[in-house]
Formats: sequence, C-alpha cells, structure tokens
Amino acid sequence: MDRSIQKIFISAILIYLMAFSSSGLCADIIGRTIEAETGTPLAGTIVRITKINRTTLSSAEGIFRFVNVPFGVHQIECVRPDYPRLIYVLSFYTEIDTVVKIRIQHSTGEGDIFYIGDIRVESDKDLMPNDYAATTRISSGEIEIIQANSLGDVLEMVPGIEKSSRFGLDMAVFATVRGDENDQYNTFGTKVIVDHAPISNNAEMLIHDPTRNSTAAKGVDLRQIPADNIESVEIIRGIPPARYGDLTSGVINVTTCVHRSKPRLKIKHNPNTREANLYSGFALGKFFVSSSVNYGYTERDRRLTGDEYHRFELSSLIQNDHENSSHQFNSRTWFTKSIDEVDISEINDVKAYSRGYRFYENIWGTWKKSPRTSIEWTMYLHDVYTNRFTSMTVHGYNKLYTGEVQMRGHEINSGATLAWQHKKVGNSAIHELSLGVQLQIENVIGDGLVLDSSKSYYGLDSPVRAYSYNDIPDLSQIALYAEDQVTTVWLKDVTWTLGVRYDMFKPTSINLSKLWDGNSPVDCQHGAYFSPRLGAVMHLSSKTQLRGGFGLAAKIPSLYKIYSGPRFYTYGQDTKHIFTENSTLKGYTATEIKIGIDHRLEPLGIISMEGYMSKYDDAYSLRTYPVWENVLNTSNMPTYDVWENILWERLHGIEFSFHSIRKAGMALSVTGHYRHREWGTDKPRYAVVAEFDSLGNINRTAGWFPGKTDWVAKWFVDYRLDWRIRKAKLWFQALIHHFPLEETWESPLIETGLWSGKVRSYPQSWIMNIRLTKQLWEHTEVSIFVNNVLDDYGEFEAIWDRSINVTANNLVEKSYIERHQPIFWGMKWSTSF
Repeated sequence: MDRSIQKIFISAILIYLMAFSSSGLCADIIGRTIEAETGTPLAGTIVRITKINRTTLSSAEGIFRFVNVPFGVHQIECVRPDYPRLIYVLSFYTEIDTVVKIRIQHSTGEGDIFYIGDIRVESDKDLMPNDYAATTRISSGEIEIIQANSLGDVLEMVPGIEKSSRFGLDMAVFATVRGDENDQYNTFGTKVIVDHAPISNNAEMLIHDPTRNSTAAKGVDLRQIPADNIESVEIIRGIPPARYGDLTSGVINVTTCVHRSKPRLKIKHNPNTREANLYSGFALGKFFVSSSVNYGYTERDRRLTGDEYHRFELSSLIQNDHENSSHQFNSRTWFTKSIDEVDISEINDVKAYSRGYRFYENIWGTWKKSPRTSIEWTMYLHDVYTNRFTSMTVHGYNKLYTGEVQMRGHEINSGATLAWQHKKVGNSAIHELSLGVQLQIENVIGDGLVLDSSKSYYGLDSPVRAYSYNDIPDLSQIALYAEDQVTTVWLKDVTWTLGVRYDMFKPTSINLSKLWDGNSPVDCQHGAYFSPRLGAVMHLSSKTQLRGGFGLAAKIPSLYKIYSGPRFYTYGQDTKHIFTENSTLKGYTATEIKIGIDHRLEPLGIISMEGYMSKYDDAYSLRTYPVWENVLNTSNMPTYDVWENILWERLHGIEFSFHSIRKAGMALSVTGHYRHREWGTDKPRYAVVAEFDSLGNINRTAGWFPGKTDWVAKWFVDYRLDWRIRKAKLWFQALIHHFPLEETWESPLIETGLWSGKVRSYPQSWIMNIRLTKQLWEHTEVSIFVNNVLDDYGEFEAIWDRSINVTANNLVEKSYIERHQPIFWGMKWSTSF
C-alpha cells in the first residue's frame, strides 16, 4: 500500500477511535492556578470547562478538580477579579487523572518587561476592566515618559480631565478626577492618599491668597508631591468601595518607590521649570532603606525678576524583610520646603511671599495571622506650616498708602486606621471580608490672620479683623466600615462588592435612645452619615461583561467655611460686631449610580462604555445678608456672607474608550468623556445690583433675589498612539486632545446686557503633544516632549464679553479668549551610577 494512503487511513482510524472513545470514556482533571510572576497560589479563581458548562472555584491553595470529564479537547476558562481572563486548551484521552498547572499573568501585552535605560517598561495590563468603579492605573514608566514635575501633571493621563495647561510648578494644581479645577466641590471632594495615609487640607485656613495659589476649601495642592519618586497611581472616578471615606468625587491613591536601586539621578528642564532628583535603595541587615532628594524651581514669567517658586524635598523609607516575617512594617518620612515669591513692585506695587514646610510621617504594616486572615494598620502625623505675607499699594481717599497682611500657622493632621481582613473559600463562592475603623483629628494653631491697623491691607473702612488660629476649634472624624467582595458562580460569573460605611463628623456625645426614633445614636456637630455601597462585575461571556454600582458618600466641611473670622461694621453712629462662623455647618453627601459594558473585539482590542449620574442637595455655599435691613443708601450697603448648606448639584455623563491590542510594539487608544454639570441654590440671596438705564445713568437695586442655576456641558476626546520599540530601546507617544463641545450658561441676578441669560458656546479645538524616550547606553536615557506642537492658542472672540456703549446702544470693544498655552517643550536626562 502506498505510504501516503497508509498514513491517511491510519489517521482516519485514530480520529474515529478518539471520537468514539471520547463519547463514553471519562477521567478527572485536577489543576492548580498560580500567579505566573511569583508562583503563589491564586485562591478563588473561577474555573470553567466551557464545552460541558461546568464551573468550580480554586481552593486556598489554588487547587481545583473536575470529576468525570469526557475525553476530548476542552477549553478551560479562568476568571479572577484582579487578573485577565485566561483560556487554557487541554487535550486528553487517558483514563489516568490529568494534572494541569495554569499560570495566570497580570500582563497580556507582547513580550516581557524590559528597560529603557532604567525606565521600567511593563507589558500592557489586561485591557478588560476588573473593577466596578471607573479606575485608571498609571505605572512609574508611564509617569517618567511624560516628564511630570508633580502628581498634578500625572493626572494629565486620566481620561476626562482637561489637559490644556503646561507642566511646571508655577501655579497650584488641584486634585480632580471627574471634572475641572473650577469645580471646588469636585477638587475638595477628591481624596488624595499617599502611602496609606490621606493628604488632607480640611483644616486649611489660608483664605488670603498673596501668590495666587490659595487652596483653602478647594483641595490639595498636588505640586507638593514630586512625580519622580512615585511607583504607581490608582485613580478611582466616582464613589469607591466602602473602605474609602471623607470624599464625594473619587480617590487618588499614590504608592511611592520601594525598590533596590543604585543611586539614580534625574534632571529635567523646560522653559520655566528645572528639577533634579536623586534616589537610592539598598538593603541594611533585615531592613530595606530607600531615600531621595528632590529640588524644583520655576519662573512664572521669565521677563520678570523676583517671581519664582522653589520646592525642596527629602524622603526616606524603612521596610522590614517581608518574605521572612509574618509582620510587614513600613515607615515613610518626608519633608517638603516651599518658597513662593512675588516681587514685581515696578509693575503694580506688589510684594508677596509664601514660605513654609510640610512634614509627613506614615507608619503602616500588616500582620498575617494565617494565610487567610490578616490585620492591617496605619498611623500618621502631618504638620503643614505656612507663612504668607503681602504688601501692596492701596488706593483710598485721593491718596496712596502701603497695606500689609500676613497669615502664619500650623495645620496638624493625625490619624489611624485598623482593618481586619479574612478570605473564605467555599464550594460555590469566595468571600473577601474586611472590617475597619478610622480616626482622624485636624486642627490649626498659630498667629492666624495678622493685621496692622496703621497699614490696613483691606482698606481704611474694611470690616475685616485679625484673629488667632488658637481660637478655632478642631475637626475630628470617626468612621466604621464593613465590606465583602463575593465572587460567585451562580448562573453567571459575578463579583459583588457589598459595603457599608458610617461617618461621624466631630462626634460630641452618645445617646442610644435615639435608635428607637430611627436617628443616629451619636450626636455629631457636623453630621453623621450612613453610606451603603454596592458594585458588581458580571461576566456574560468570555468576551463581554457588565459593570455597575450604586453608592453614597459624605464629606466633612472645610474649617475655613465653618469659621471665617470676625467683621466690624459702622454706619453713622451705629456699630455691629459680626462673627461669620457657622458652627453647625454640616457635611454634604453625594449619591451616584453607574452602569458600564466592556466587550473584547478580538483580535482588535477592548471597547468600553460607562454612564453615570451623581447628585448632592446639601453642599455649602455663601449666602449674603445685609448688616442693616432698613438702610436705603444702596450705594453703600454693607453686607456679610455666611456658608450654609444650601447648594445642590446634578452631574451626569458618559465615558467611552477603545484600547487596541499591542502589535509590533504599537497600540492605539481612543477615550471620550461627555459631562453635563448643573448647580445652584433655591434659597433667596441679598444683593445690591447696578443697572444702566437708556441715558447711561446707574440705578442700584438692593433686596432679596431668587436663587440661581448655572450649568456647563463639555466633550473631551483623547487619541493616543503608543509605540515601544524593544530592540531600539525607544518609546514614542503621540497624543491628540480634542475638545469638540463646550457650552456654559449662567443665570443672571437680574436681566441686564445683550447676552444675559444666553448660552455661551465655545468653538471646538485641538491640541497635539508628542513624547520620545531613548536609551543612550545602559542605565542612561534621555526624554523629550513637545506640548501643543502646532502652537495653536485656541483663540476665539467671546462676543458675550464685548462692552456696550449704552448711549449709542452699540458694541464698542471686542474680547478674545485663549484656551490653550502656547507651544511648550522640555527634556529629561537620567542615569544610574
């Protein structure tokens, strides 16, 4: 018989026998799921044989078993919340039990991790989102290629954040994860955590702003956190799981560098900022020690002298040997000195400075009682000292004089967290339980607002009076939370996150009898809030999943809005001394609901879409009151402001993204975000309003006016090309930021002007940025970036700002707005020695 025919005949017989035997013969499959990078068991992995639709969970040791599996070719599907979905193909035709070891990797991109100089270039993480909340994770390599000077610049990589500003340290950068820097409730409601401890400015009282960088009640100034020593950043947009509190907008969770390294020097330079950073990490006996020194310098305007910002930071970390100890211990200490100078007296007679320091001490650790049970703890002490001074020429009564004001004091923030965590693995579900308690105390001490009556900065007739920080009460909060992340295999693979949180803002007493009335048993000066949270990720198939969540969160009020200082008013023979504090001001709560879908477009990539709605009805806003109700002289009507819980806000939007699978080192991503924000107050407010009549005369009206409503709608679309050439040791990125829509509307106090109460529409605009990193030789690389490559200012005529000649009833002067910074470039050089 011809040999070729013989081979075909034998193969056909074997195929027939395998098909026949597989229809009746069975065996057991025993396997183990482990992490590919470390080899540790992956407990609670959902394992499914798709052909026969049988599912189980791996045990605490990562072991799983399927009994009486028919012979044949099977696809074993592995799903775990924090890892990419894996398909393992197994062929077996033996009655002996088959043992398999399945390695699940964090990375899914091409190739392994490699280095460009000393920049760690990681393979792409799984493109399918693992969390019910919209989450962005940024690695140290991604931070290095953009040449960020601070954590504020790192947020340039987060979808949905406006990215028109240039990098540098010249202006304060606020923490915002879903909104813009003009929304102080978004910035103040974003929680910043660095190495397990919150960076808070709840107690900041610096209402005076001599260097245009006040952050009181606005949020944390992210310039104070250098980007060079950040290992990773996790940004959660919206309401996160229950272990996070004192927020309404989201979380920025920062982990600083913890790795062994030779001394590494980085030098950055761009037209207005210079920065140098030196880092080193080494073993010392049973401990690991790392330290860094950072210096940054910025000129706001190179044409001027005496207009600079300096930042100097020292940081160190001590860590015990985690691998050979049941108790992990970490201690991070860092000190930041800032000097912000404004000396431009020849321009407008202003001289100001902001000088101070920040001292942070964080201690945290984990005690592993057993492989499934652990206790995590954190303690921290933060001291922020500020000394701000301003001297300027004040105009008054046909003469000029020098006015001065100064603010000096400390913000002390201390706290602790204790959490118990336990993992329970069952036959059909795995539970990851967490119970915790959090304590935080914040206060201010020092001279406070210092005024010289002979050099009144606010004017000769100003009602503002000096006050001491020592007279201001502290802020305290206690929180209890419970959370369970449940992974089930009932009907569909679902990971549930069930949590509840109870925040007490400045508790004063306990009254258990209130429980019978359905009220809080703890009396709290600024409110007690019960916040349930629910999230779920449902795998509809190996290619499609649904995500959704619902939650409430609460934010403690800023100390600045509780206590604004005394005011002293005179009118004729009458005088009034008014304290504008509101000691009963409550926190405000946010409610959010979200739903999203993710689909794997093989072999292209992942497409995702998420819609969300959030609101709050009890935020605080200034409400104006007259000092004297019966005064009719509207040209000189004294008023004062008090912060009250009268503001509401509605926010809804949709996010979409496409991330391609990396091919030949190249990947493309497109992310878009539409957001509509509406806010206002229904409470009447007192005001003095000026109107022009047809003859050009000014008519003033004083009285109570109805509340107002404002809104803004925006579209953002980002296009990103990421190209990593491993052989050439080169990393290139091109980014296009597109702003296709921006509309705003502001309700007028009274109808006046040609554009009063009309929608303001901004034309669309584009910005293109490029970045390139290239290894020069081993452990040395150079990076270059150019922002706004086309030098497009985004200039347009704002017709609503044109002035009006009332007598001639026509427009006289045009007004233009520039939306973008001009072309801006920079470079970085780094080496280890």
